[in-house]
Amino acid sequence: MNYSTVLLIGLVVSINGAITYKIGTELCTCDTFSTSSDCGQLSNRCEWVSNACQDIDCTTKTTIGDCNKNGCAFTTASKCEKKATCASYKYDATTSCNNIGCDAGAKGTDNLYPCKDWATSATSYTKDCATYTAEAECALAACKWNTKCVPKTCADQNQATCTNIRGEVYTDRTLCTWDATKSACADATTGLTQSQCISYTGGTYSWNSESSLCEECSSSYGNLVIASMVLINLFL
Repeated sequence: MNYSTVLLIGLVVSINGAITYKIGTELCTCDTFSTSSDCGQLSNRCEWVSNACQDIDCTTKTTIGDCNKNGCAFTTASKCEKKATCASYKYDATTSCNNIGCDAGAKGTDNLYPCKDWATSATSYTKDCATYTAEAECALAACKWNTKCVPKTCADQNQATCTNIRGEVYTDRTLCTWDATKSACADATTGLTQSQCISYTGGTYSWNSESSLCEECSSSYGNLVIASMVLINLFL
C-alpha cells in the first residue's frame, strides 16, 4: 500500500488539547498488514500464511472447530465456506451457531438447531449522546448523565477503563492515559501507538512503519491514507 499523509483530516483535537480520532468507515484489507502480530489481531477474517497477511481461505479448514471461528461456516455437506446468512446453517449444538455470530433456533425434527440472526434491540446505542433523553439509555450508550446526556471525559474513567472513550458523536474517540502519580485517568498527550492502532479503531486503521503513524484505511479517499497526527493545544 502506498501511503500519503493528509493533515487535519480524520483527526480532531479539541481546544483543551485532548487527542481524539474518528473510527474509520471501511475495514482495512488483510494485505495492508505486514506483520504476523498485526494480522493476528484480525483473526476472524485474516491469517498469516507464507510471510504475508491474507484473507482466510475457508476451504483449508477441515473441522467445524477450525472453520466456525475464522469468519467461515461449516455446511451440512461438511465443507467450510465463507459465512453466508445465518439461516444457511444448522448444527447439532447451539454453540456452533453462536461461534459464527448467529443465534440458535429451536431444535428441528432432524435434531439440528437452525441458525438465525440475533434479535436486534429496539434502541440503537450508536447515536450522539445528546440524542438520549433517559438516564438509563444514556448509560447504556456509554455516555454520562448530568441533568442531560453528555459525553464522558477521561477523568470519569478508572484504571481498567482508562483507554479510549466515545465522544459526543458515536464514531469519535478520545484517548486517555493513566497517570500513576495522581492515580487518575487523564487526557493522552500522544496519539495512537502501534499496539493500539488496530484494536482501538476496530481494524479501520493500520500502522505505517515508514511514518510511524496510525493511518486510516479508506478507498473512499482514493488511495489517500489519513494520518493520525498529534497536534498541540491550538491556543498554545
